[in-house]
Amino acid sequence: MHNPILTISILISGEYNDVKRCLDSIQPLMRLVPSELILTDTGCKPEVRRLIEQYTDQIMEFTWINDFSAARNVGLKVARGEWFMYLDDDEWLEKAEKLAEFFMSEEQRDYDVVLYYQRNYSDMDMSGYMDYAVDRIIRISPELHFENRVHEAYAGIRVRKKKQLNVIAHHLGYVYKNEAEQQAKFMRNGKLLELECKEKPQDMRLWHQYAANYWMVKDWKKSADICYQAIKKPSDSKYWDMLHTDLLYCLAMEQSWEKLIATGQEFVCNNLYPYQKFGVRQFLVKAYFMIGQYDKVCEQVTKVINAYRYYKRDPLQFADGQLGGYIFFNRDNISEMLLYIVVAVIHEERTDLLQLIANKEICNEMAYLERERREELAGYTLQCELVTKHKEYIENHTYIRELLRKTGVYDYIAQLYEINVEEEKTAGDVLLDRLEFEPSFFEPETRNSFYIEPMMKNAWAAQLELLDLIGEICRTYDIKYFVDWGTLLGAVRHHGYIPWDDAADIGMLRGDYIRFREVIEQYEGLTLHDKINTEGWGMHAARVSTKGRISLSRGNLKAHRGFPFPIGVDVFIIDYALMMKNYGKSRRIY
Repeated sequence: MHNPILTISILISGEYNDVKRCLDSIQPLMRLVPSELILTDTGCKPEVRRLIEQYTDQIMEFTWINDFSAARNVGLKVARGEWFMYLDDDEWLEKAEKLAEFFMSEEQRDYDVVLYYQRNYSDMDMSGYMDYAVDRIIRISPELHFENRVHEAYAGIRVRKKKQLNVIAHHLGYVYKNEAEQQAKFMRNGKLLELECKEKPQDMRLWHQYAANYWMVKDWKKSADICYQAIKKPSDSKYWDMLHTDLLYCLAMEQSWEKLIATGQEFVCNNLYPYQKFGVRQFLVKAYFMIGQYDKVCEQVTKVINAYRYYKRDPLQFADGQLGGYIFFNRDNISEMLLYIVVAVIHEERTDLLQLIANKEICNEMAYLERERREELAGYTLQCELVTKHKEYIENHTYIRELLRKTGVYDYIAQLYEINVEEEKTAGDVLLDRLEFEPSFFEPETRNSFYIEPMMKNAWAAQLELLDLIGEICRTYDIKYFVDWGTLLGAVRHHGYIPWDDAADIGMLRGDYIRFREVIEQYEGLTLHDKINTEGWGMHAARVSTKGRISLSRGNLKAHRGFPFPIGVDVFIIDYALMMKNYGKSRRIY
């Protein structure tokens, strides 16, 4: 092969099945991109050696000397590609075709380094994992080489632009067969990292790896001591920033909340990367919550929520030159932070902060929170007495209730109140819970110089739910209907309700209305009023409404979007009227 685009280099020393899975996973990539495969034998078993000989002729011999960089440099030295990709033999690529698309495009000429996600599993059934962005594909230059005996890093090149690809390499390198195997790896890496840190005291990446090595054996105190040592050596390295949150992580694992708060308050004042400062505040939220200082949690809310929303809008703005963001912004950590925040701001009755979190991004994460962390939610709501002290506050703020209701959290809190919602519903009640509303929909506002109070918003939501149900009925029975009067005017002129209108109007031709009267009787929770079935009906339109009377019960409010009155939609019947005297009067029977 002449001038391959990609060199793939792998150190081989693992088990047969792991190595085969790794090599098989790169075959789609090698078929689509002109490539070469270089395997460095660092001491593999005979059956593994026979296996790898089936995949390539380029097998390099290396006598193991406890130096990963030296082994990597062996493959790099003979590489002929434009790019150098290095893997471990216990990882395997998913959707390698996406890498091929990049390397076969003109775009690849604009970059020096490519990142993908390494998914590190914590157990053999692969149920627990953490994704890390790793820069393991580098453009080859004469000066490129690897340094450090363990956790090797490329060096010697000037990196202008990096490209992040949504490709995953699954990795089982941190899953151990037994404690002895884990201890052996910990001891090997620990000795090498200690030696590297002594030789290169300003290399903050090594200090980070040195501290993280002790996480394997849960020696949080030793890891924290290493972080303290490194932080005392000021550096402009991104890893120096990361060591600040490494330290707070150790203090959190030790549950040293007071010490974490004191340290975190100091770190907030430091000039850290945005990811790391967000991480510091995330740890502070947890620490304040754990010691019951809910007012202090509230002091952090505006900054962390705004930072999170900014991140969701443009994640790449956070990625350049920073580490750890994928940790602080992953779903588990965000949902945990939101759990603390929601409980704390309700406890402190901070309406302004609850309005801040009533948005789509937060609702999505809270939905995950409710599904995955119900036990924690129950424990914390009981812990700070939300149930007994703040029930009325939640009920009186519709957008808060809607935020909690939409994510399922409201339902769970209702269970904690020991209220059986089903028992409060009367027979035939219609549950108007068909549509999705942003919590901000229910906030009061001024529109066209008219103040719209929250109860009006509740009525609108309930009417829209009923309209949706009527629409489903009409579609089922092929009944034509259309919006009319104020609802039509509002849709065109205001793109919604007329600000001062509290009614919903639809129209039907006479034939469609007659069919509608027949089928609506099948729906026990709905009733239809017109001149035929309601004595003294004085309105010029018919009305479809929910059954029942005014009710402030939790069941009724929950079923009807917080609106305590029966919900109605006016139906205007349209006739083809002849130009005859008294004809119109004779047909006014609706």
